[in-house]
Amino acid sequence: GMRAGTMVAAIKSLFSANGHMQRLPETLSAWSNIIRQMNLGNLYMAMSLLRIEKNRMIIANAGMPPAMLYRDKENKVEQVVLKSMPLGGALDYPYDEQTLAVGAGDTLLLMSDGFVELFNSDDEMYDERAIPTFARIAQQSPQEIINSLERECLLWRGERPQNDDITFIVIKF
Repeated sequence: GMRAGTMVAAIKSLFSANGHMQRLPETLSAWSNIIRQMNLGNLYMAMSLLRIEKNRMIIANAGMPPAMLYRDKENKVEQVVLKSMPLGGALDYPYDEQTLAVGAGDTLLLMSDGFVELFNSDDEMYDERAIPTFARIAQQSPQEIINSLERECLLWRGERPQNDDITFIVIKF
């Protein structure tokens, strides 16, 4: 709708104007304050910011589900949990960031909440099943991972309509 389009346009403008800010939490705080001042009512935006520098990544988020980082050498998935509020929410929310070393073969999965909150015909959420699913497919190429996740969503929900958007971003280091 019009309000959501305004939010996306505002964030794109803010990213162009302020994407150079060094600390990701400061960026999220500044953007959240600006969105709040736009008086869009109960319209908020969840997002993750990620900066990759050589063999490390810095991640911060605003209301997004935990990212998943597959460690190739250990053959395991770590959840990157940063509890936070969406942009435009609570006043002066203290956003945080996490710095993680990454190695060759490691794979990062960022996703919208539509995946983990996907319901099946028995009213069960996909939720914690996402971790073993990602662990099973993390050695595939990024496009193959996304294709596998899309198939998993279709199988899980069956005939039940999808009730939220589902977005995946996969980065292979």
